[in-house]
Amino acid sequence: SIWTAGDLKSFNQIFTIIPKYIISDDLGVNYGRFAKKTHDPCLLNIKEVMEIADLTGIGFRAMVELVLTDIEESPQYKSR
Repeated sequence: SIWTAGDLKSFNQIFTIIPKYIISDDLGVNYGRFAKKTHDPCLLNIKEVMEIADLTGIGFRAMVELVLTDIEESPQYKSR
């Protein structure tokens, strides 16, 4: 599995495998709002990260690392 192989290097890579609309639907979240949060992961809260980890089968700590990778690579973070 891609999850256990460690092939994922960022949070947004998840959505090349599982479309955002499926995750947003499973979370019960508006697609537009979810898409905005995936574009700027700083907007995600811990509960959402936990739920995404549960839905995808990715461990919580691994999911946090993926989210942190995207945050650290974002222009908003780098401009600090």
